[in-house]
Amino acid sequence: MGNRNSTELGETPVSGVSLSQDLQDDIVRDFQNKAVQEQWNIFRAGVLGRRHDRHEQLLQAAQQIESHRSASASQAAERLHHLDHAIERMNAAFSDQLVAANHDADHAIKQYSDSLVTAASNASDENDSTSAATNTSPCLGPRAHWMVCAQKYVHDTRPCDEYLAVLDKCVQDAILGKQRQQMH
Repeated sequence: MGNRNSTELGETPVSGVSLSQDLQDDIVRDFQNKAVQEQWNIFRAGVLGRRHDRHEQLLQAAQQIESHRSASASQAAERLHHLDHAIERMNAAFSDQLVAANHDADHAIKQYSDSLVTAASNASDENDSTSAATNTSPCLGPRAHWMVCAQKYVHDTRPCDEYLAVLDKCVQDAILGKQRQQMH
């Protein structure tokens, strides 16, 4: 029994090197620091990966918004183009109607003036100075009122409708009076 192996007895073999307690604590701390560092690296990689994913999602969302904005802008431009054409058509139609109305008004004024000149010449032919003076400028007051109003309300002559009605009545009376004079 003298040369027994110490491992047979359950004793731990002793190597010839022993470590001081401070060195052992440093080794343990280094090992723990490496473990913490590895965990930190894993955590940091996860955070950076999620950040990258969010960044990619934001870029995709920005691209979608930009494409939607450009599509909306092109649709709005197209609508504005159609509205501009509609406005141009309406302006052209209005101008055409204005020219036609001015032509009709000029024609009516010429016809009315011709009838007044004819009435005046008929009255002067009769050598009735009083009758000629009243017939040369019948309806002068209503005509002047209507012309002033029509010049004031060029684009919308509805406020002048009353003046026009009075002028129309005066003209009708003058024409009927002329016809009655010719009958007698």
